[in-house]
This record gives sequence, C-alpha cells and structure tokens, in this order.
Amino acid sequence: MTTLEPVKAGLASVNDAAIGDHSSLGSSAKPNAPTRSANPNSTDTTTDRIIQLASTNSEILVTLADTREAPGALFASRIELGGHRGAFDEHQKHLTAVHNRTSDAVVEREKYQSSSRQLVYRLGCMSEKFDDGAKDSEQNHETARREQKEAEDRRAGLQKNLEGADQRCKELEALAQVHGAAHARLDALYEQVFQDPTPNDYPEQELLRKDYDQKLATLYGAKERHGAEREKRITLQGGRGDGDVNTVRRAEKEAAEALKTAARECEDVRQALELARERVFESVAGFGVAPPAYSDCCNRADENDLQPPDAEIN
Repeated sequence: MTTLEPVKAGLASVNDAAIGDHSSLGSSAKPNAPTRSANPNSTDTTTDRIIQLASTNSEILVTLADTREAPGALFASRIELGGHRGAFDEHQKHLTAVHNRTSDAVVEREKYQSSSRQLVYRLGCMSEKFDDGAKDSEQNHETARREQKEAEDRRAGLQKNLEGADQRCKELEALAQVHGAAHARLDALYEQVFQDPTPNDYPEQELLRKDYDQKLATLYGAKERHGAEREKRITLQGGRGDGDVNTVRRAEKEAAEALKTAARECEDVRQALELARERVFESVAGFGVAPPAYSDCCNRADENDLQPPDAEIN
C-alpha cells in the first residue's frame, strides 16, 4: 500500500528511546516512565521538568507523527483481510464440490474402460449403447478435470491474496502498536511534568486539567450508572428480582446514551489538554525536531464507552 511507505520510512528513523518497551495498545500499554535523572529533585518546578524532558517530548511526538496513519490503515486492512478470508473459504467449498464431481467422473470413466463390461455389452448386442456411454463418460471426465484445474488455479490466486493481506495486516499491527505505545508514554510524561498545579505559570493548562478531572468524574459516574442498570436488566431477565423489565430497558438505554455523551465530552477535553501541554513545551523549550502542527490523531471516546458483549438492549 503506497500510503504506508512514509509511515514505514518514518518508523525506521524513530529512536528506540522514544518508543519504550510496550506490548499493547493505548491505555492498556505500560509505558516506561520518562526519566529525568537517577535522583530526581523533588523541588523541581514544572518549568524545570519541561526543560529537562523537552527532548523526550520531541522524540515521542515524532514517533506519533511518523506512525499516525497506522491505526486507520490497520482498521481498513482488517476489513480487507476479512474479505479475502471469506472469498477463500467460500471458494474452498466450491473446490470440494468440484473434487467430488471429478471423482465421480473418474469412476464412471473407469467403468467403460473395463474389458469385461465392454464384452457384456457386445454379447448383449448393445455395442452402440456402450459406445455412447463411453463417449459421454470421456467428455464428462475431461470437463470435470478442466473445472478442477480452473478451480485449483483460482484457489492459488485467492490464497496468494489472503497471504498478502495477512502480511500487510501484521506489519500494520506492529506500527499501530508502536503508535499506541507512544501515546501511552506521552500520557505518562505529561502526568509527570504537570504533577503540580500551574494556575499562574500556565493557566490554560490548569483550567483544562481541572475541566478534564471533572469530565473524568462524570464519565466514571456514567459508567457506574450504566453498569447498575445493565445488572438490573440481567437480573430481571433471569427471573430474579422485582420490577418491570421494559422500564429497566428504557433506563439502561438512557444510561448508555449518557455514557456515550460523557465519553465524547471527556475525550474532547483530554485532547484539548494534551494540545495545551504541547504548546507549553513549545513556549518553554521549543519543539525541537517534532512537527509543530502535530495534533491528537486517535479518538479514545469509543474506548471510554466500550460496552460488554451482551450489553445490546432488545
């Protein structure tokens, strides 16, 4: 895929220190905490930490920019892989049927190649019938062998497509993993740098941090409410407890909508807070080699309002 070439080229130049040691995506990754020094000074100010960790911030942003296309490309690649796998599996069924027809044609052809069968027909004065049957069996055999060859060639092509799509998907999974690990590492770095209130030095960051804390609390509350309503429904559907199941279903739907709204609002503020912190780094230490136009590329709202498999309400 040509759109991945800049991603792969950029990844090759990424410093290993900017990636860290991660084995999963997003918030589930466990980032190596950015290190300021062997014995961090507890009296360091936020500005001190920004200066000390400016190069780390720049490296992480470069990693994110170099791999930013990977998550979206991976999503599309998985859809493509599913299509190729479905086509291959469907053709495999067709090939099995073709093989069965070929086997039947071989058996029928062998019957007419039997000298004893031929003798029986001729002794019974049915030579013409035998010749017609032998001719038909030969034609059926040739047709079946041709169909089998075509089906096997088609299978080889589909298998090649499937293997190619699978390889592309694996490459993109590796790139997306690097991207997700970089997001987790940036989160950890900003938590470390902005661990103290900054109402005077960086007021925009402080206001957004407080707003994010509030939105996060709202999100947790929405999750708890939705979970409680879901448990009520499951209990009632299992024949336990008292109450009207339709009323509980409506309440669960309302809770689910509230959860989605809270997740979207929380994510909007999180992105704004991250960008504000990037601007703080730029104003204090500059971006270095990181692209100044970088903005958050991964929306986490879907992760925040992720529903369990049986949460669908009928």
